[in-house]
Amino acid sequence: MTTNLFLQTFFAAKAAPTKNIVAVLVVVLLSACTTHIPTQRSHYNDRVTQLSTLTQFALEGRIGLKQNGKGFASGVNWQNSEQQKRFELTGPLGGVHARLTEDKDGALLDIPDQGSVMSMDAESLLRDHFGWDIPINSLRFWVRGLATPPLQPLRFDEHGLPATIVEDGWQINYQGWQEINGLWLPSILEARRDNFVIKLSIHDWQF
Repeated sequence: MTTNLFLQTFFAAKAAPTKNIVAVLVVVLLSACTTHIPTQRSHYNDRVTQLSTLTQFALEGRIGLKQNGKGFASGVNWQNSEQQKRFELTGPLGGVHARLTEDKDGALLDIPDQGSVMSMDAESLLRDHFGWDIPINSLRFWVRGLATPPLQPLRFDEHGLPATIVEDGWQINYQGWQEINGLWLPSILEARRDNFVIKLSIHDWQF
């Protein structure tokens, strides 16, 4: 509360009957303390402004996939830019199990000792080769804590950060956040559609 507002409240309270002093103070304190708290929507719009230019980044963590009772887990290294997306699935000792690259010319999946497979884009390549329906174009927004434009989160947490996004049959739940260079970015997110679950834990961001 500012000094002027406090003095106005003080003198207004002295002039009022004693039984009204508490009520006057409570009303003014509440109005002063809530005026400058941004709404969740405006908070999210600020996030979009801050993060919309963060299209070149690298992250490391773990990815888990579960479908029809069968699961898969691996380390993941994702390097993203406007020109190229590059994913590496890694083992506990850092060895590369698979490498997926996508650019304007298409997508290439390279599996050591098994050769390479090409397709027009990464999403169709993963779907045709593994049966994984991973929405990579949307995932690049989700990992930044953004809904795919022009959508907005369905629910926010107590800090005004996205808690749940629903789009195209997917429900994305955010379970952890971390502050990186002044930006709050997800550390754990889970995306579900029908019987397919994608869980991503991120422990390192670079941009």
